[in-house]
Order: sequence, then C-alpha cells, then structure tokens
Amino acid sequence: MTTKFLYNKVVENHNVDSKWEGLYRVKDFSETVTAEEIREVLPLAEQYTLQTHSSRHVRKVRGACRSRSEMAEASLTPSSFDAMMASVVLSIIASQENAFAVTRPPGHHASKEKANGFCFFNNIAIASTYLLQMGKRVCIIDIDGHHGNGTQAIFRKEPQVMFCSIHQGQTYPYSDLPSNTTGRGNTERIINAPLLHGTSDDVFLEALHFILERARLFNPDHVAVSAGFDGYREDKILDLEYSKRGYFEAGKVLAILNKPIFFVLEGGYHSEVAECAKAMLAGVDGKKLAIKEQIGVSPPECLRYAKRFWR
Repeated sequence: MTTKFLYNKVVENHNVDSKWEGLYRVKDFSETVTAEEIREVLPLAEQYTLQTHSSRHVRKVRGACRSRSEMAEASLTPSSFDAMMASVVLSIIASQENAFAVTRPPGHHASKEKANGFCFFNNIAIASTYLLQMGKRVCIIDIDGHHGNGTQAIFRKEPQVMFCSIHQGQTYPYSDLPSNTTGRGNTERIINAPLLHGTSDDVFLEALHFILERARLFNPDHVAVSAGFDGYREDKILDLEYSKRGYFEAGKVLAILNKPIFFVLEGGYHSEVAECAKAMLAGVDGKKLAIKEQIGVSPPECLRYAKRFWR
C-alpha cells in the first residue's frame, strides 16, 4: 500500500514571503491534484465549511482576503481564500481516499467563529464533519507540536468524535489543561498529552501508544491525523526533539489501529516538512526508511512530566 500525497499549487499563493507559515514549508511536494479536480469538489467543500464554521466567520475571512488585511498572524490576499478552499477540498478528498492532504494555510487552531495561529478554516474538522454526515465515528489524533484547540472546541460536545492531542505544553495556544480531558473508559473522548520542552522520540511514541489504547475503546470508523511537524528538532518555533526516525515509528504505531486513516498537514516551520511527512507515511505503509537514525532519547524529566497527565 502507498498513501498518496494530495497537492495543488494554488496553496503556494498564500502568505508567500512569511518566514513562519510561508511557501518554503511545502516547496518539496509535487502537484498531484489538478485545478479541474479542485473545482469538482469545491461545492462539497463550501457546504461542509458552512456546517463546521458560522456563515459570519466565512464572510469575515473572505472579506479580509479581498481587502488584503492581516488576520491570525498572516498577510491575506484574494489568492489566500483560494488556497484556503483548495485546502478544504484536499482534506475532503483525503478523507475519501485515505490520503495525505498537503494544505496551506493549516487549520487546527481555527474554531467555529475565529481564526487563530495562521489558521482560518479547520481543514481536518471540515473533513471529519463530512464523514460524520455519513454516520461515521472519527478519532482525530493531533500530533502537531501545538495543541489543536480549534478542533477540540468544535467537537467538544460531539459524541461521534474522539479528539486526542500530543504537543508541547505551556506554550501557544495555552489551552491544554488536564481538565480538558473528558470522560472515562469507553466514554473518554478528549485526551491531551502535553510534553515538556526537550522531549524526544521515545516519550512522543509512548504518548502515542497511550492514546491508541483509548482509541481502540472508542472504536472509530476512521482515523484522522492532524499531521503537524513542528515537533521536529529543526523547527523554528517549538523546542521538541523529534527525528524523522521518530515520525517513521509513529506511522507504524498509527497503522496498528488497522482503520481507514487520512492525514491533513498542520504546522512545521522548517525546510524538511516533506521529508518528515514521507517518513511518517513510510511507517504507515510498512515500508523501509533509508535514513540511519536512532530513536531519540529524552531527558528523564520529560517522561516524568508527561506521565502526570496519563491515566
């Protein structure tokens, strides 16, 4: 099996020169989805965007793009709105085809009514809403280095969605308190696993195993992965120490669930986003990894910190 990357170059026209959420992040992906294919799915994307976000929010974002305003730490243009909607389209196709949507801008900080942290429309939430309308149960696993606060807020009261996040604690968006974990046993639907700065692959993978044990109890029909790569050791914003080997092993862990799985790109503020994504998919697809890296080992205090939040 080979998990396909879904990419259209229209996403390159948003926030081009930013040193943070800029074009450099996706420069190593090749186009696999045509403009015509984007147009075919666009009506569906518009429908489920309005089911996930309020019409007021959509109008506000569209207006900010038309007026070339700044919003959510990004400089917007009319092309930004095209990139946003193309990203929604790619995410919906990914949910249909068990593929990896290469999206810009990212989405997991966007809530129903608000853009935040480079995020405007919540791509993975919209794709999950599409699956919900077909009667499916969805487990969203957010491995981005920042907490997926927007996704959590959108699905907090939705019994057919489980949301899990592994991320650096005590950093933006400061929304991952242990009290955000809800339920027990079969009803546990929101799980946050904050990590200490300096955490490497070993604790990241242990946290992922912790989450998968609970995901089995939820028994989803689909697994949706918010695939941010700002946990990578070369990231410009965060202070986690994941390696490409770590992402490869994470892919192998995700495959254990043996459920239909799709991925949506979130963060990752370095020039090796594509390499990290390819390493993860190699693990998911049961392939070999050419990189000769060992699993990164965290300082002892990192595991002690993480286990305070594990039950």
